[in-house]
Amino acid sequence: MLITAHTVIGFTIGVVSGNPYVAAPLAFASHYLFDGLPHFEVSSFRKPEERELKPKNLFEALFVFADLVLAAVILFLFRAHWSEASLLGSLFAVLPDFLDNVFLWSGFFHRLPLFDRLYSFHKSFHWTARGKDIFLGMVVQLFVILGCILIILAV
Repeated sequence: MLITAHTVIGFTIGVVSGNPYVAAPLAFASHYLFDGLPHFEVSSFRKPEERELKPKNLFEALFVFADLVLAAVILFLFRAHWSEASLLGSLFAVLPDFLDNVFLWSGFFHRLPLFDRLYSFHKSFHWTARGKDIFLGMVVQLFVILGCILIILAV
C-alpha cells in the first residue's frame, strides 16, 4: 500500500484506541493485514520478479516523495487529533515498509533472522496490483483512506 494509506490507517487506529500501547501493535499488525488487499504502490510499475529496492528512476523517487508529502499533509490536516497514540499508530503502521524497503539499510535488516522472517511473511501475502489490476488497487486504497477519514471525523 501507499505510505499515505498505511499512515492514515495507523493514525485512525490511534485516534480510535486513544492508547499508545494498544495503537502501536495494532497499527503494526494492520500493515500486514492491509497489504493483503489489492493495492497500488511504486512497485506496481515493476515486474514481479524485480526485487531491487533502489529507485530505478527519477519517477519512482518522486512517486515515493509525493506519497510521503501526501501522508504528512493529511496528518497535518488532522492535527486536532494528534496524540501519542495517533502519532505512534501512524509510525508503527509504516514501520514494516520502512525496515523492508529503504535501500540504505534494508540489506542489513534482511540478513538478521527475525527481520528476514518478517520480510518473508510480509511478501507471502502481499498483493501489489499490476497491469490491468492497478485501477482496482487505486480504488481499494482510496476507499480505505476515505473510510479512515470518515472514522476520524466521527470520533
